[in-house]
Parts: sequence; structure tokens; C-alpha cells
Amino acid sequence: MTTNKFAERLKKLRQDKKLTQKELAESIGETQGKFTKWENGTLKPNFDKLIALSWELDTSIDYLLGASDSNYGREHSIIAPTIDLETAYTALENLELTKELQGLTEKEYNHQKSSLQKIINDWKNWQKKTPHENNIGTKETKPNETNLNDL
Repeated sequence: MTTNKFAERLKKLRQDKKLTQKELAESIGETQGKFTKWENGTLKPNFDKLIALSWELDTSIDYLLGASDSNYGREHSIIAPTIDLETAYTALENLELTKELQGLTEKEYNHQKSSLQKIINDWKNWQKKTPHENNIGTKETKPNETNLNDL
């Protein structure tokens, strides 16, 4: 059994919904092969696919990722509010102070700055449309490829 919380939870939620890997993968515009790697814990989806999975499985992103052990559904996410547009702007504005207080190296500072700028750009793009207008997770959308491992 894998120790990857994301992989374990993804598989359990999919099975609870009585969906096959292929059905869930297709519903979010992904291949079954890549989906299998997610469930095996050898690959993690990008942020856009996480959003799509949370919609399809009616769960929060933080539960999927193991940041919370409570599965109350999408509307109770604690991760989403920490990366909303306003919070990202505030964090970016205060990054210099954060660097001093936390003793960040220049590399860590630049990484956080770049991550916050990417979050801001992604949120600006996503705010323009609703999830259904965006066709979240479908291949037609060509969403930004934000890999959680890169943040």
C-alpha cells in the first residue's frame, strides 16, 4: 500500500463514487495512463487538474492533498483561501519583510516571488470565467500547467 495520501485519497474517492479510472480521467480531460500514475503515487496532477478532480469528486483540494483530514466538500477548502488573489498580492507585497524575518536565502526568496506571481496570473485568468465556462479539466481548455511539485 502506498504512503502517498493524495494517491490513497484519490483512489478511495473514485471508488466511493463507483467510477473507473477511465471514466474519471475522461471526465477531467486526462488519459487513463496518467490517472493510473496519480493513483500509484508516481505522478501528481497540476493545479488545474486538482481543481477538476475536486469538482468531480466533490471534495476539497486540501483533503485530496492531505492538508486536512476532514472531507467536507469543496466549499470548506482551507487551501483555496490561502492562495486567493488578494492573499497572493498581500504576500507578494510583504515578501521582502518575510525574507528578513524568516532569513530566506536569495534563491528561496526568488522562488517564493516567482510562485506568488504565477498564482496571481493563474487566478486572474481563472477569475475571467466560471468553472463551467472554463470547461475545467477538458482538453479543449489547455489550462496552465502548474505542477504542485514546482511550487
